[in-house]
Amino acid sequence: MSQSPAPFRVQTQNDDPLLNGDLSAEYLGLEGGRKTLDKWRSEGRYPELVPTRVGRRVFYRKSALEAFLKARTGA
Repeated sequence: MSQSPAPFRVQTQNDDPLLNGDLSAEYLGLEGGRKTLDKWRSEGRYPELVPTRVGRRVFYRKSALEAFLKARTGA
């Protein structure tokens, strides 16, 4: 019997994991959590933070989150 991937993280072949909204918000340090990300997405506030949809579920690539943080913090 094969193991299914964890429900919050999907590992991709190129080692750029997809994180769900909760983990993405935690990674970004958002106090409002996933609701903040959902609001940003619905308002189109940060177009560079492009979500990846798998069915109805929304994920963010870790590399996109890192680039977003780098651009915002100037690091």
